[in-house]
Amino acid sequence: MITIAIADDHPMVVTGICNMLQAYEDIHIIQRHHTGASLMQGLQQQIPDVLLLDIHLAGLNSITLLPQLQQQYPQLKILVISSIDNPFVIRDLLKKGIHGYTTKGIQPGLLQQAIVEVYKGQIYVEPMIRERMLASVLPAAKETDARLTKREMEILQLLCDGDNNYDIAEKLFLSHRTVENHRLSIYFKLEVKNIAQLIKTAQIQGLI
Repeated sequence: MITIAIADDHPMVVTGICNMLQAYEDIHIIQRHHTGASLMQGLQQQIPDVLLLDIHLAGLNSITLLPQLQQQYPQLKILVISSIDNPFVIRDLLKKGIHGYTTKGIQPGLLQQAIVEVYKGQIYVEPMIRERMLASVLPAAKETDARLTKREMEILQLLCDGDNNYDIAEKLFLSHRTVENHRLSIYFKLEVKNIAQLIKTAQIQGLI
């Protein structure tokens, strides 16, 4: 029996994952969390075999939780389930020590396979994502993927102007989550970690 904890700030997503997995007798869901605080509290009570983790949790970015999770619970296997399909973002997360990555549109059978493989100590990447990651390392594809998209350029300019995610979402008629996804992609493509580095790099590269 593989025990599972699910952490996602959208209750409907958590419910959907539970429904997808209920047919598999080898998987038992023991925790459901919608915030980082709830997740950390739950792990103190019981450590699951595999944590299904969204990149975004209410109040924080789950990426900031990874070092803490790995330090406190080194035996915990982390399978990220996210709407982001950018190969640069995913590659960086794998370097940070996650054990698997899938999109939220994954089919039930593949999700069960991902959980089992991660539980066994293997690294799992959803086939569609794996193909994109492979394509991104080819010279021609890498040159194209490394450039910012038109939308990312718009968001980059607003970030450098001092707007936060909520300001940008309102100005561009986007959801806050969509803006955060684009922001992550920009950070990874430009290889920066904060807004100060972003502005400096954007100026050096003539992007603003």
